[in-house]
Amino acid sequence: MKKIHTILLVIIIFALVILGTVFVLNLKQKQEQELEIENDKKEQMQLEKDELENIKLNYETQVKVLVNQFLESDKLIARDNYNEKISNINSTINDLLDLRLTAEYKKLHLDLVVALDMAKRGYEAFLSQEDQDGRELISEYENELVDILDEYQWLIKK
Repeated sequence: MKKIHTILLVIIIFALVILGTVFVLNLKQKQEQELEIENDKKEQMQLEKDELENIKLNYETQVKVLVNQFLESDKLIARDNYNEKISNINSTINDLLDLRLTAEYKKLHLDLVVALDMAKRGYEAFLSQEDQDGRELISEYENELVDILDEYQWLIKK
């Protein structure tokens, strides 16, 4: 009987050791999985950060080119060639709206589009013989453009 108790005790101890080992191995595996998930998240965040930085740099380059192309083209168009000026504005607005941007440049982007739209409406007013409205809108556009270029001096080609 004592021998049976001893055997049972050994079996129970052996089973407990096996269960403990399985538990520890499962715990270790779970920790490794959590660490792997955390590393994947960090890697994903770095990729997103890198992608945002690329979007930002591309936007800065592209918007600078667009603004300078617009300004150069606008200088070459006769002051009273309203249709040509409107066409230049529409082209620039469409190109601006195609750009990807980060939240950092939303204000600049909106300000540029609104200012250009203001100029467009001004030239359309001139075409409709509403000279006073046209002058006011063009004046507002010019003031807004000066403010934008003062705030974002890097936009001007150097």
